[in-house]
Amino acid sequence: SMLICRSVTPYIVRIHGSVRTTLGVPLGRDLEFTFKTEPLSLFVSISRSGLGGGVRMSAFSPRLYFNDTINIDSIAKAVTFEPPINGIWRLGTDRDDCTFLPSEGPLLPSTNYAIIVSNEVAVSGEARLNVADTSTFTTEPVGVLSYSPCDGCSGSNYIRFEFNAPMDHASVESAFSLTNANGDTLSGTLGWDDYGGPDRSMYFRS
Repeated sequence: SMLICRSVTPYIVRIHGSVRTTLGVPLGRDLEFTFKTEPLSLFVSISRSGLGGGVRMSAFSPRLYFNDTINIDSIAKAVTFEPPINGIWRLGTDRDDCTFLPSEGPLLPSTNYAIIVSNEVAVSGEARLNVADTSTFTTEPVGVLSYSPCDGCSGSNYIRFEFNAPMDHASVESAFSLTNANGDTLSGTLGWDDYGGPDRSMYFRS
């Protein structure tokens, strides 16, 4: 729903003295109330569901929530990333929030990033933030997202690993080994498929 009052704006409420009670008694005098709305404010939402509590490299979509409707073209000018991340901002249904959609990826692993929202650009009518807003986050390290079979599963001649970033095939294959409880090395064939994305999923088949 649309906001009735804009941020950082004075308003006057007037009630004419001719209004009456249910018994017909008039108010008898005009009433006037004034108020000014709060400054433009911002909340930055960043999901930290990656490995080690970091931000996922391949599913980065921060969301900005404001206390007033915003202009999406102004948001694109006001927000920067350090290190730079290219992408576009998509306006929410109520026009008071927006989500960033990267046009490239994934982000760099184990890297400190910052989202900076300038107070030099008016993003809601003529309103702008009182001070620039900076939110920082760290991306997850490179690692294994999932593997199968799981502990306790029935016997299998097929093992799969899914990484959270595109991997160099040769380096991963040369570092892989499979041994049983007796320390015997098991032989088989290593391969890759596009499960989870290119260069992310390696399998072993005996």
